[in-house]
Amino acid sequence: MLQNLGRMKEFDVTKWVDDSYVRKAFAELNLDYEIQLASTANYEVKGEDKFCNQPIVEPRQAGEVWIDGEGIEPFSSAACTLAAYSSLKAKGKKINVAYVFDSARGIKLFADQAYYAIGGDKRTISPFLLKKDAEDYAESPAARS
Repeated sequence: MLQNLGRMKEFDVTKWVDDSYVRKAFAELNLDYEIQLASTANYEVKGEDKFCNQPIVEPRQAGEVWIDGEGIEPFSSAACTLAAYSSLKAKGKKINVAYVFDSARGIKLFADQAYYAIGGDKRTISPFLLKKDAEDYAESPAARS
């Protein structure tokens, strides 16, 4: 991502990561590390949004809240994620982290570090990694509809 944004030169992750211990553990458990490494199954948000009472049908518009001692709760949209986050905090729950997906790049973002644009319907919330992307979206015809 940082390379794509022109914020750093080429980065070779293999020079920084030693996965030999994980590979050994997978082998001992008779699991295929290469299949798991290539899989994005764990990346996609899925399930039922219990806050907004609807299924998650578009994983890259969804979000997650990781509640201390209680696990991970999925939500169907950035709006539902942020509303649930606020509700959980008001109930005294400790939040470890909350994620939403960048509307431009489809990558997971820390919800408290994202920039947001509100849609013309005043109900749609679009998260962005970059402030400029949020500002551009807010000025676009797509945000006004």
